[in-house]
Amino acid sequence: MPKQVFALDATATHRITVHWTNEINPVTKGLDPATVLINGTILGSLNPGEEMTVGKDFILPDNSPLHVQFFNGQPQAFRMGVPLAPVADAADVADTLPANRRKRGGCLTAWLIFNLVVIVVFTLLYFLGALGSLSGETQSSLALGYFLLGVVGVVGIVGISILLAWKKLGFYLLAGFVVANIVISVAIGQADVRTFIPLFTIGSLFVWLNRSGVWENLK
Repeated sequence: MPKQVFALDATATHRITVHWTNEINPVTKGLDPATVLINGTILGSLNPGEEMTVGKDFILPDNSPLHVQFFNGQPQAFRMGVPLAPVADAADVADTLPANRRKRGGCLTAWLIFNLVVIVVFTLLYFLGALGSLSGETQSSLALGYFLLGVVGVVGIVGISILLAWKKLGFYLLAGFVVANIVISVAIGQADVRTFIPLFTIGSLFVWLNRSGVWENLK
């Protein structure tokens, strides 16, 4: 789906994004509306046809007017009558930036590496625990639980490794690791208050990635 990003300020910290399509929707037998967003939040849409050509007015969070229209199939944006400059999308810029131009910050990097080491250690302990539990027939369910926790730990290791390589998939794998770890721990009766701490951790990581600007540079 084509998109165009416009800078709302000189540093392009705040952006207007317009998504549209040139392909016929097989269900509606027509073009889908164009969507207008500010910093990822939907402002509204423009219906195909006259509304896209004439344009539509939107109100920005600071109550200033935004006018979006299409000319020769391409979107144009005006704030208080002044045309906004198109800029490259953050995701596209991230693909072209060399690794040394992306700044993650020493604290965040150290935090990720520390948690990577912790997950590796616990994953090994879970696999060893699974082997130890196999010594008694009554512990077969516990052995299976430890084995599954070890497998999930591998997912967590891969997740942090991919996140360190500037991939958003790494965060999603890490979030899945946290949820799966809690579910398995509860199922085998090994859950306590500490089991749910990673939920707070993954939430804090998401906030940290966004506030530091790292999230926008992840592929």
